[in-house]
Amino acid sequence: MAHAKTQIRDAVVTALGGLTTTGSRVYPSRVHDLPQNFSPSLLVYTPAEQIADDEDKPLGRPRKVFRTVTVVIEGHATDPDGSDLEDLLDTIDAEVTAALGNSLLGGLVKDLYHVSSETELGAEGAKPAGRIDMTWEADYRTLENDAETIIS
Repeated sequence: MAHAKTQIRDAVVTALGGLTTTGSRVYPSRVHDLPQNFSPSLLVYTPAEQIADDEDKPLGRPRKVFRTVTVVIEGHATDPDGSDLEDLLDTIDAEVTAALGNSLLGGLVKDLYHVSSETELGAEGAKPAGRIDMTWEADYRTLENDAETIIS
Protein backbone atom coordinates (compact mmCIF):
# COMPACT_ATOMS: atom_id res chain seq x y z
CA MET A 1 0.00 0.00 0.00
CA ALA A 2 1.15 3.59 -0.57
CA HIS A 3 1.54 6.41 1.94
CA ALA A 4 -1.77 8.15 2.61
CA LYS A 5 -0.39 11.34 1.00
CA THR A 6 0.22 9.38 -2.20
CA GLN A 7 -3.32 7.98 -2.08
CA ILE A 8 -4.74 11.51 -1.63
CA ARG A 9 -2.57 12.97 -4.41
CA ASP A 10 -3.64 10.17 -6.78
CA ALA A 11 -7.31 10.70 -5.86
CA VAL A 12 -6.99 14.42 -6.65
CA VAL A 13 -5.42 13.59 -10.03
CA THR A 14 -8.31 11.21 -10.75
CA ALA A 15 -10.93 13.76 -9.66
CA LEU A 16 -9.41 16.41 -11.95
CA GLY A 17 -9.07 14.18 -15.01
CA GLY A 18 -11.43 15.17 -17.79
CA LEU A 19 -12.11 18.81 -16.86
CA THR A 20 -13.25 20.86 -19.83
CA THR A 21 -10.15 23.06 -20.10
CA THR A 22 -7.31 20.73 -19.07
CA GLY A 23 -8.77 17.40 -20.16
CA SER A 24 -6.60 14.41 -19.29
CA ARG A 25 -3.44 16.55 -18.95
CA VAL A 26 -3.22 16.09 -15.15
CA TYR A 27 0.07 14.86 -13.68
CA PRO A 28 1.19 13.99 -10.14
CA SER A 29 4.53 15.28 -8.83
CA ARG A 30 6.07 16.25 -12.16
CA VAL A 31 9.65 17.59 -11.93
CA HIS A 32 10.44 18.27 -15.61
CA ASP A 33 9.11 21.21 -17.63
CA LEU A 34 5.97 20.58 -19.62
CA PRO A 35 6.29 20.51 -23.42
CA GLN A 36 4.43 23.27 -25.30
CA ASN A 37 1.70 20.89 -26.52
CA PHE A 38 0.70 20.08 -22.93
CA SER A 39 -1.08 23.40 -22.42
CA PRO A 40 -3.34 23.84 -20.58
CA SER A 41 -2.55 21.27 -17.92
CA LEU A 42 -2.56 20.58 -14.17
CA LEU A 43 0.23 19.36 -11.90
CA VAL A 44 -0.57 18.02 -8.42
CA TYR A 45 1.85 18.04 -5.47
CA THR A 46 1.65 17.32 -1.73
CA PRO A 47 4.59 19.40 -0.45
CA ALA A 48 3.78 19.65 3.26
CA GLU A 49 1.92 17.91 6.06
CA GLN A 50 1.10 18.81 9.64
CA ILE A 51 0.62 16.02 12.19
CA ALA A 52 -0.99 16.34 15.62
CA ASP A 53 -2.41 14.06 18.27
CA ASP A 54 -6.07 13.37 17.75
CA GLU A 55 -8.35 15.18 20.21
CA ASP A 56 -9.69 11.83 21.40
CA LYS A 57 -6.50 10.58 23.12
CA PRO A 58 -6.74 7.03 24.37
CA LEU A 59 -4.05 6.01 26.84
CA GLY A 60 -2.93 3.02 24.78
CA ARG A 61 -0.73 2.70 21.76
CA PRO A 62 -0.76 3.21 18.88
CA ARG A 63 -2.40 6.62 19.10
CA LYS A 64 -4.62 8.06 16.41
CA VAL A 65 -3.10 11.13 14.77
CA PHE A 66 -4.79 13.91 12.85
CA ARG A 67 -3.02 14.92 9.63
CA THR A 68 -3.46 17.91 7.33
CA VAL A 69 -1.72 17.57 3.99
CA THR A 70 -1.23 20.56 1.71
CA VAL A 71 -2.25 19.81 -1.87
CA VAL A 72 -0.93 22.24 -4.48
CA ILE A 73 -2.54 22.14 -7.90
CA GLU A 74 -0.64 24.11 -10.54
CA GLY A 75 -2.62 25.13 -13.60
CA HIS A 76 -0.38 25.89 -16.60
CA ALA A 77 -1.49 27.59 -19.81
CA THR A 78 -0.21 29.46 -22.82
CA ASP A 79 -2.07 31.92 -25.04
CA PRO A 80 -0.97 33.05 -28.52
CA ASP A 81 -1.26 36.77 -27.79
CA GLY A 82 -1.76 36.76 -24.02
CA SER A 83 -5.04 38.65 -24.13
CA ASP A 84 -7.08 35.82 -22.61
CA LEU A 85 -4.39 34.19 -20.47
CA GLU A 86 -5.56 35.40 -17.07
CA ASP A 87 -9.17 34.55 -17.95
CA LEU A 88 -8.05 31.06 -18.98
CA LEU A 89 -6.27 30.57 -15.64
CA ASP A 90 -9.37 31.81 -13.80
CA THR A 91 -11.43 29.25 -15.73
CA ILE A 92 -9.03 26.50 -14.67
CA ASP A 93 -9.40 27.66 -11.05
CA ALA A 94 -13.20 27.58 -11.34
CA GLU A 95 -13.20 24.08 -12.86
CA VAL A 96 -10.88 22.72 -10.15
CA THR A 97 -13.08 24.32 -7.49
CA ALA A 98 -16.18 22.73 -9.00
CA ALA A 99 -14.50 19.31 -9.13
CA LEU A 100 -13.07 19.34 -5.60
CA GLY A 101 -15.25 21.82 -3.69
CA ASN A 102 -17.72 19.24 -2.44
CA SER A 103 -15.46 16.19 -2.49
CA LEU A 104 -14.08 13.98 0.24
CA LEU A 105 -12.08 12.04 -2.39
CA GLY A 106 -14.12 8.88 -2.07
CA GLY A 107 -13.95 8.90 1.72
CA LEU A 108 -10.15 9.22 1.96
CA VAL A 109 -10.34 12.58 3.73
CA LYS A 110 -12.45 14.08 6.50
CA ASP A 111 -12.35 17.52 4.86
CA LEU A 112 -10.91 19.14 1.73
CA TYR A 113 -10.89 22.90 1.41
CA HIS A 114 -9.48 25.58 -0.88
CA VAL A 115 -7.03 27.82 0.99
CA SER A 116 -5.66 30.16 -1.68
CA SER A 117 -4.95 30.82 -5.36
CA GLU A 118 -2.07 32.79 -6.83
CA THR A 119 -1.58 33.69 -10.50
CA GLU A 120 1.73 34.30 -12.25
CA LEU A 121 1.98 35.62 -15.81
CA GLY A 122 5.06 35.69 -18.03
CA ALA A 123 6.38 34.34 -21.31
CA GLU A 124 7.79 31.03 -22.48
CA GLY A 125 9.97 32.11 -25.37
CA ALA A 126 7.79 34.36 -27.52
CA LYS A 127 4.53 32.83 -26.27
CA PRO A 128 2.72 34.33 -23.25
CA ALA A 129 2.42 31.74 -20.49
CA GLY A 130 0.91 31.67 -17.04
CA ARG A 131 0.42 29.58 -13.97
CA ILE A 132 -2.15 29.50 -11.22
CA ASP A 133 -1.22 27.80 -7.94
CA MET A 134 -4.29 26.58 -6.11
CA THR A 135 -3.56 25.48 -2.54
CA TRP A 136 -5.93 23.07 -0.84
CA GLU A 137 -5.74 21.32 2.52
CA ALA A 138 -6.96 17.79 3.18
CA ASP A 139 -7.63 16.51 6.71
CA TYR A 140 -7.41 12.81 7.53
CA ARG A 141 -6.42 10.40 10.32
CA THR A 142 -4.05 7.48 10.68
CA LEU A 143 -2.49 5.53 13.49
CA GLU A 144 0.85 6.93 14.63
CA ASN A 145 2.68 3.82 13.44
CA ASP A 146 0.91 3.37 10.09
CA ALA A 147 1.05 6.22 7.55
CA GLU A 148 -0.49 4.04 4.82
CA THR A 149 -3.88 3.22 6.33
CA ILE A 150 -6.43 6.02 6.59
CA ILE A 151 -8.83 5.52 9.50
CA SER A 152 -12.17 7.03 10.47
